[in-house]
Amino acid sequence: MPGIQPKTTIRSYVLAAISGVVIATVATAVVLYAVFAMGGYTREALVELSPWGFGLIAASGACVGLVGAFLFGQVSLPPWVRGAALGSLAGVATVVLATLVIAAAQGGPFSKARAPYLVDGLLYGVPTGLIVGGVCGLIVAKRHRAEQ
Repeated sequence: MPGIQPKTTIRSYVLAAISGVVIATVATAVVLYAVFAMGGYTREALVELSPWGFGLIAASGACVGLVGAFLFGQVSLPPWVRGAALGSLAGVATVVLATLVIAAAQGGPFSKARAPYLVDGLLYGVPTGLIVGGVCGLIVAKRHRAEQ
């Protein structure tokens, strides 16, 4: 494609692969922790992934990140889509962080006591953060567009 520098493209693909690995490993850790917390297990009972299991998760995440970069890397999104996507991401991140802090503060040192807070955050908080964050992102994108 005209105007695209090869070094920038390679850098984007490497960044996409690294981002995919990070997202996949963090998602796996959160899911494993939530499953163990809902089951009433203690921290000592958490499962540690074997090296091949971690490698498989990391490789899968890298592949998903690369596929996303290949498919959507050259597509220029409209400003309202970018605003909604970033707002949704920020909303979900805020809800997850708040849920983890509340669960740690109210649930005490035992995973079983934290489980209700984690489940409520997952069932109610994440969709709310997704919607509210997306709407706020749209509003910010609209204001930003009006200022230009």
